[in-house]
Amino acid sequence: MTTDETINVSYAIYDKNGSFSKIAGTAMLSLLHNTKSAVCIHLLHDNTLTAENRNKFIKLIRSYGQEISFYNVEELLPGIFEQFPDSVRFSKAALYRLSLNKILPKEIEKIIYLDADTIVTCDISELWNEEIGANGFAVVPEMAIYYGRMVNNAIYDDGYVDKNRYFNSGVLLIDLNKFKTFPNLLTDGLKLLRDHPDWPYYDQDILNYYFAKDSRLLPVRYNLFSALERAYGNYDIKKGIYHYADMNIDIFGAGDPFNREWFRYFIKTPWFDEDMLLNIFSMTRSQDNFRRKFLRDLFNAAGSKRRVFVGYAEDEPAVRALFNIKAKERYISVAKRVALPPPIRLRKRWLPS
Repeated sequence: MTTDETINVSYAIYDKNGSFSKIAGTAMLSLLHNTKSAVCIHLLHDNTLTAENRNKFIKLIRSYGQEISFYNVEELLPGIFEQFPDSVRFSKAALYRLSLNKILPKEIEKIIYLDADTIVTCDISELWNEEIGANGFAVVPEMAIYYGRMVNNAIYDDGYVDKNRYFNSGVLLIDLNKFKTFPNLLTDGLKLLRDHPDWPYYDQDILNYYFAKDSRLLPVRYNLFSALERAYGNYDIKKGIYHYADMNIDIFGAGDPFNREWFRYFIKTPWFDEDMLLNIFSMTRSQDNFRRKFLRDLFNAAGSKRRVFVGYAEDEPAVRALFNIKAKERYISVAKRVALPPPIRLRKRWLPS
């Protein structure tokens, strides 16, 4: 394997609301920022990709001197994805990776597939140079990702796949020559889903049914779920690939290393512009108003209880109006500033559209 060959990496997006492109763009930038080799990005998309976002992808990739190719699966494989089962959890893009063996140029023999909600913190050549399994796949097992605490899934509970080999489809290293021996994987896979409505993970269950047995299992560092790493207190960012499933990013959580890592790359993309800044400012104001209302309602809930307010003299009119201070309730003025309690921390994750 030569070090100067082009590394082929594919992403897939379905961008109905026009806001997912920035997430995919952030993923791409993180990869290019940390990789020294030549890279060609292969973006699988559909008619939801706007001309504006397409141009931003081109601008981003060219800023690193790399290449990008676009593949409109709606036009290249008309009608197939209309069979996609209805789901609020997965978009059609979840199945686009199953068409890699049909739509990529024949001269491409190997591909890395990455979900668009990933962040690459290593040189992607490390994954590119890993060995591939006998069936053409190298994958990260979910048993490792979830620290052995697997949820029930009929595909392995009923014995179709070995639970220890069941893998996550968000990071794949694929030998396309072997993948092409399954030319009807997409249509056969959709039939498989119809026959097994209790298989909940669509493309992932299809790929596991066909490829789990003889795939090579990769180190977990290539598919670290940020939410799980956060839950287990593993806050040291490692060299690898982080999977931000459900995009659990909190723009107000600056102290969280995973939030900071994602934003470190996002702010370098063409999507971080004046409109994005205004959206963030608007959200900040909205949260401030929410906190004010929450505190006001909390105080008002005291009902017949007598309240005593302490604050600066110049703030008394505003505080009286905000909390509807009754005549019998006291406002004590202080002459100099005192330390205030920290603001209420909301648990909901926020990411501006």
